Amino acid sequence: MLICRKAAPLAVEPRDTMISAPDFHIVSPDHGPNGLFLVDGSRVYAINQAVGQALREAADRGEIKSYLEQAGIPIKIGADIEPPPDNKIRTLSLAISQQCNLACTYCYASGGSFGKAPTRMSADVARASVDRLVENLSSGEVGTIAFMGGEPLANRRAVHDIVSYAKKTAAEREIGMQFSITTNGTLITAEDVELFRQNGFCLTLSLDGFGGAHDRNRPYLSGRGSFDRIVKNIAPLLKDPGTAEIHVRTTVCAGPEIDLAETVRKIAALGFTSIGFSPMLSSPNGVGELDAAGLRDLLNQFQACGRLCEEAAIEGKYFPFSNFHTAMKMIQMGASKNYACGAGLGYFAVSAEGELSACHRFVGDDLGRMGNLADGLDVTAVSSWREERHLSAQSPCSRCWARNLCGGGCHHEVLHRGRENCDFIRGWLDYCLGAYLRLLTKAPRYQPR
Repeated sequence: MLICRKAAPLAVEPRDTMISAPDFHIVSPDHGPNGLFLVDGSRVYAINQAVGQALREAADRGEIKSYLEQAGIPIKIGADIEPPPDNKIRTLSLAISQQCNLACTYCYASGGSFGKAPTRMSADVARASVDRLVENLSSGEVGTIAFMGGEPLANRRAVHDIVSYAKKTAAEREIGMQFSITTNGTLITAEDVELFRQNGFCLTLSLDGFGGAHDRNRPYLSGRGSFDRIVKNIAPLLKDPGTAEIHVRTTVCAGPEIDLAETVRKIAALGFTSIGFSPMLSSPNGVGELDAAGLRDLLNQFQACGRLCEEAAIEGKYFPFSNFHTAMKMIQMGASKNYACGAGLGYFAVSAEGELSACHRFVGDDLGRMGNLADGLDVTAVSSWREERHLSAQSPCSRCWARNLCGGGCHHEVLHRGRENCDFIRGWLDYCLGAYLRLLTKAPRYQPR
């Protein structure tokens, strides 16, 4: 049996097989070595067909454990439950502008207002947010302010002022401060570009495809397309990003299908080097939500893009499909998650009125209320969230081999839509594990970015 370096993810099989073998998963790719993924420690091994067949035919988990241990591979049955994190706030997402100049068909924030009258965060609330973040951190630690909306640059002055205030306040306490922004790009000015360059912003730009494909989902309120304006506005930052990082996020909705590989090529030709896709699973009015058939089609396209990443890596090149490179990084690290993300852990969102939520998608949503700036975190709500959203409390997550890399799925999507995309996640991670094993031999110098 050939054993590869320790790593992480997974693979996909029929649901009954997945449930009956929750502590390991076998990958049988079309090309390359068979793989064994162990949930315990998120370990990946290359195995021969005989080992794979023996594991498939094992009668129960005890027999599987015994067989692997005889082969020199220790395995733990069941998952450890780690203690909950502390109550420190490390990242605050500010709904700095609960209004937007676009009319995206599927917007989770109902046009940025979260179902209420459009409003902007006042200077007092914004500064109180920074104060709350800084007081939660100790000297030498790093906090993050994330500007969200709506469209955050609809309240441009507040964004610029808060960056200055946060840097000054953090420096007085010897605390590091980082910044990010998620923007539709239509309002970016030269002043904004300089702010991003000089302050190491992580900028996520929403582009739902190229040209007309984008314009169908993300028009102005008038119905006019926004793509050309965005490309013009972002060009100076692409040419000279300074200390900024720039990522493209594309939401894939039901409706006219877009070619993901061709979309990556065209957007990359504009100068972007990180382009990722997210399926639309939960919108306020159900518009754009992908069904099971749509998710199967999306998985096929993800795998096609993944193959282009593999081919590029073998040739010493780079295909900027970030979903692939993120998965490869998780595998390489041996990532293991008790939660899907940091929502309600160290990451919280602040509404324009100063209400705290588990994340930016729960602004104005009772399911994710976590207190307010004036009184601080609601400890009872936070504790309940952490207990209920922990991987061990999720069903059927506790029986799924993919659990430690998935973490249970986006909380907002699961609570509002259910687990429609579990097969998609398993299928994608299965492909990625096979790709990882192939690249170990065909492109050993490949490093995910």
